[in-house]
Amino acid sequence: MQKFAKTKLPELLKYIAVGLLTNLVDFLLYGLLLLLTGNFLVAENLKIPVVLGLNYIAHRKFTFKSQNRKPAEITRYLLANLVIWLFANLTLIALVWLLSQLLPLLSSSSSDIPNLVEILAKLGQLIIVPAFSYILFRAFVYSKTNYK
Repeated sequence: MQKFAKTKLPELLKYIAVGLLTNLVDFLLYGLLLLLTGNFLVAENLKIPVVLGLNYIAHRKFTFKSQNRKPAEITRYLLANLVIWLFANLTLIALVWLLSQLLPLLSSSSSDIPNLVEILAKLGQLIIVPAFSYILFRAFVYSKTNYK
């Protein structure tokens, strides 16, 4: 446990800090694009290039302090994000479906708030996906074994 506290805990805290920043950007962009397009999947996918770029730079420089300038790191990052993108979209679709089934049962006024289901689903997605992403980034993209 002490080894974890000294080696991984600071990294995990940095990951959380960067994640909060990128998730804020993600959520705000999603909300704006949802208002503009009216479609939660279109909004989800239009924001990807901005969030991916911010996420890569912040995690590379701050969280994992990668000095690797090899194209292989970017390739692994893009492949990991393809997996994350699929997982995130499936999570969002599942949460939209689940909440659309549950909210009418919980509150009769839930239909008065535009896009409530989609917004709540996005908040749920922003909790679930980062845990999956950290494991994938640490094991596949920024793993020390990839730099030998």
